[in-house]
Amino acid sequence: MVLGGTPDFKTMRELFSYRSFRTKYHKSMIIAPPVVFGSREYILRWVEACERARTSPIYHDEKIVCRTSLFDPKRLDAIPQKVVNPVDAAMMYKQWRLEDNVHIDDGKKEWKSLSKDFEFYKEWAKRASDLFTEHVKQKEAGYIVVMVNEGSKRKRLQGISKRLQIS
Repeated sequence: MVLGGTPDFKTMRELFSYRSFRTKYHKSMIIAPPVVFGSREYILRWVEACERARTSPIYHDEKIVCRTSLFDPKRLDAIPQKVVNPVDAAMMYKQWRLEDNVHIDDGKKEWKSLSKDFEFYKEWAKRASDLFTEHVKQKEAGYIVVMVNEGSKRKRLQGISKRLQIS
């Protein structure tokens, strides 16, 4: 199974089909084993991650203003770097509008109205999909790992234990 970039989808069905494939890929991928900090393998992986950041179109798309789900060559912390999951198309659009000092509520209204147009939606869905695909490839290569929010994990566990309690 090879994960390529987001295809130029013509219908929502094609986009959903690609997302389904990407999800299956993501669940079955083998993540590169960790490397010892400072080792030759570590340095090679760091250089490889920096080169990927330098050449990947995602890092050069001016409309993607938040890349906290990707490797950041300016951060000096060890790899794999801890990141968050990528945002969806709607959040990506709203973040971009915030850069123009548009209030988040106005950005939401714009998205709700504009996203009804297929070509507009396609532009942002492709951008968000490409970001997610890059995120998956970087996880697979061992450059990043998604942070676990312990607070929400604890709440989920508490909720499960409450449901399992016998009255």
